[in-house]
Amino acid sequence: NQSVLESVSPEFLQPELQEPELTASDPTPMMVPSSNESTDVVELDFELPVEAEVVSAEESALGVYRSLGARIDIDTGVLDLSGTKITDEQLSSLADLPKLSSLSLENTAVGDLGLLEITRHQPNLQSLYLSKTKVSDAGLVCLGDLNKLSRLDLSSCDVHDEGIKHLHVLEGLTAIGLESTKVSDQGVMRLSEALRHGAVIQGPQFNLLGGERF
Repeated sequence: NQSVLESVSPEFLQPELQEPELTASDPTPMMVPSSNESTDVVELDFELPVEAEVVSAEESALGVYRSLGARIDIDTGVLDLSGTKITDEQLSSLADLPKLSSLSLENTAVGDLGLLEITRHQPNLQSLYLSKTKVSDAGLVCLGDLNKLSRLDLSSCDVHDEGIKHLHVLEGLTAIGLESTKVSDQGVMRLSEALRHGAVIQGPQFNLLGGERF
């Protein structure tokens, strides 16, 4: 007599171990199109994404300043940011602009760090207007690097005799505004002597050499 296990077919005991056996008579496992199916190649039309417009560093910098309300004339190298909300950090974009001849920052919150950005990125400035800014004596240290500067306005800035000593090396200065500062008459006179009396200096209380407001 056969036992119960011997009478059960092996495929019922371990179906997962059973592998199908292929013979020469078995059909090849591949897809065969029917007689009424088309074998033409189907072309898929993929639409490539539109490339983003490349914006130059100069255009990007100009965009930042224009958004603040700046008046810009690239042909003459003039950038006027007076009365805007320009920050010290945003002045780092000056590095991406062509050489400027004139920069106006009057009545803004620009301070000593901003002045450092200016001297670092625009060393060829000829005119710099900083009246009613937060520039102090500490910021004037770096102005000595602007050896082409001819016009400088520091009116209503927190500067003293000690600070304007850093202007003595700027032999090209022809006009300096120091009205409503803490520079003394003696400090103004020493500056004039250092510049060989070649500059019109508007001091805190008087006009040296009778110069007109610039």
